[in-house]
Amino acid sequence: MSKLTIEQIEQNKEKILTLLCGIDRPNRMNIVYYLEESDYFTVPASKKHHGNYTGGLAEHSLKLYELFHERNLKLSPSLPEASVIICSILHDLCKVGLYAEIENEVYTIADQPGNKAHALLSIERINDTGFELIEQEFNIIKFHMGVFGAFQTRPKEIQEFTPEELRKAIEKDFMVQVFSSCDTEESHSL
Repeated sequence: MSKLTIEQIEQNKEKILTLLCGIDRPNRMNIVYYLEESDYFTVPASKKHHGNYTGGLAEHSLKLYELFHERNLKLSPSLPEASVIICSILHDLCKVGLYAEIENEVYTIADQPGNKAHALLSIERINDTGFELIEQEFNIIKFHMGVFGAFQTRPKEIQEFTPEELRKAIEKDFMVQVFSSCDTEESHSL
């Protein structure tokens, strides 16, 4: 577990908000305000796994942005930088309000999101701000869990996607797989 200082949490916040403010998209400030008013910058990225400490979600998202940005520069066709920022920073918005600290950076699930799966809840929250994702961003975020999302055991009504849907999404846009790979790599990095 890697604890962040208050200064590191604030630096991550500043970097993320600067990235989002730098994109040219209608209603981008709605996302900025949403993040500022939420616990996005202080919640963990997970309860037991990667980034399971205060500020872990923002740190994971920022590190994912850096990794995805570097990979994107080497690919053709590449994504517009705005899409790299949007997908990286907003892919796990479902975790806002999800965790409660029990004691000394030990977290529990505070709020069950109901019948919305992981990525679909992130997309719903983005849409609720009035910020619109383009189709490619929608698909990258929806399928960012890759095979882990396709093979999760969930009731049918909250199943995120099937293996066949994942295969079709990757065939249509290889960036779905690239982003999923980057998210997995960042989640398992030291």
